[in-house]
Amino acid sequence: MASGIREGDPRAKILTPAVRARPGDDYSQDLRGLYAEKDILPLYDVINLHTYAAVARKNSSESPWNRSYPEDPALVYLKVVDEAIAWRDANAPGKEIWITEFGYDACTPEAMKRRRDWFLKLDGRASPTCSRRSIWSDPFFAFAGRDIQRAYIYYYDDNDSPSVHGCAGLTRKFVPKPSFWAVKQLYELLGNYRFKRVVETVPREVCVHEFESGGDANHVIWAAWSPTGVRTNDKDLYVPREKKVTLDGLPILPIRVFGMATAEATPRSRFGKRPARRPLR
Repeated sequence: MASGIREGDPRAKILTPAVRARPGDDYSQDLRGLYAEKDILPLYDVINLHTYAAVARKNSSESPWNRSYPEDPALVYLKVVDEAIAWRDANAPGKEIWITEFGYDACTPEAMKRRRDWFLKLDGRASPTCSRRSIWSDPFFAFAGRDIQRAYIYYYDDNDSPSVHGCAGLTRKFVPKPSFWAVKQLYELLGNYRFKRVVETVPREVCVHEFESGGDANHVIWAAWSPTGVRTNDKDLYVPREKKVTLDGLPILPIRVFGMATAEATPRSRFGKRPARRPLR
């Protein structure tokens, strides 16, 4: 089939099915198999990954649907991405890497009351809608610092269903959720910018990435976030904490500083515009 696609349109990008550089499962193949063979390498352009921030089960009685924040060191969420990149570099240089599925479930307490069948028996949980806004932005930043060409949220709209992926939309019955406004803001502020470097990373404290516009070092954005959170099965006991961090080494004083959007109105800049030779945003 891939040979036929190549003959019909040599410009078409051909993706592998969902793969990972570790043993396959019900939802993915082992990338380390046939995909390094000489007669297979020319037949695909993109290594296709699906990754979800699932908490590993300790036993069969635990829910397989518990989720955690992206930077949780116990997850394989980002590890499977790093493993695929390392495999690609060693065995299939030049192939792009796309994440064609990632996302989080976030249903309402009312939906949780409607759980049934296996989702109820295994205590399937999802985080409250309002708390998912930052976790939608964090993976984009984590992916941006890696050699990934595309990342797709799964999926767009949901009906607040108490099931896997049943409440993972950016909208609910086409009404924007807080995560929609966070992603919209991310797109509007960083859509024309590209990752440049990691400014600072302190586990469980702060992450800062620098983005620049079209290779123009005069237009720079620093994105800062806290790489922390709570697992869905621990959220009832979670106590939010606040951490103050000082960022040094900025090229100039910030011209504008935005908090994360959670509603239609974008948070106002904390600074007004001021003249500067190098506009750090």
